[in-house]
Amino acid sequence: PLLRSGNVIIDDSLPVGTEATITHPLGTAIIVHFSMKAILPIFPQVLRATVLGVLLTTALPAHAEAPASLRERQERIIKVTSEVASSVVAIVPDFEAAQAKGVDAAMGSGSGVIVSADGLILTAAHVLQAVGEEFEVILSNGDKVKAKSLGRAYGRDAALGQITDPGTYPHVTRAEPGSIKEGDWALALGHPGGYEVDRSAPLRLGRILEKDVDGFIVSDCTLSGGDSGGPLFDLDGKLIGIHSSIGWRIAENRHVPMEAFEKNWDRLMKGDEWGR
Repeated sequence: PLLRSGNVIIDDSLPVGTEATITHPLGTAIIVHFSMKAILPIFPQVLRATVLGVLLTTALPAHAEAPASLRERQERIIKVTSEVASSVVAIVPDFEAAQAKGVDAAMGSGSGVIVSADGLILTAAHVLQAVGEEFEVILSNGDKVKAKSLGRAYGRDAALGQITDPGTYPHVTRAEPGSIKEGDWALALGHPGGYEVDRSAPLRLGRILEKDVDGFIVSDCTLSGGDSGGPLFDLDGKLIGIHSSIGWRIAENRHVPMEAFEKNWDRLMKGDEWGR
């Protein structure tokens, strides 16, 4: 079958750093071995494998790119990913806080991204609804810190959280609202299947397909359960969206645009909840 932008190639036998070129009757893609584990529904027979990378082009002959162009983009993607990956977090319930209050702990989980040095987190509203008012954040190095929910705009699935443990945290820059267009490349990160101690947040590459009638970004980045609330970046490493809903097809997913956060920033920071 035609390998589309956003698909991944799986192989768990090659050493870290192996570079390969995959040739398809309809074109060529250059990939790099990132040494990441992932749960990938594209290949049901392989639940865990090493992600070599992502197909860098739809590769139809009429639109084929020169190998030098593909390699340049590949190097840019690797650079950007190395710069933003430390800001991607897993969001899980705080069982200790729930026990101290004598209540049952929530059982949900998801992803998020830090956008300020003091630990402000952008995520999806349904993720914070699932984990509760107080939750834990698992940083990229595996450390756990305490956090609390701020505001949630359920109609746009936009939410803010705040790390409450003092510290200076790695963070990313938000893109200007309206800065993306159809056909732009995008990088998706998150924790599909939940956080795993021996796996960094897997990278998925795709394109912006459209903005739907509700204003959500639609991309063909491959997402799975657990990615909700994770970040979508442009090729400059700027945050352009937050994963919201996973489509019926694994390569058609929706993301909350930055406009949804910027327009409601004051209410979200105050802790308002609306749009249920």
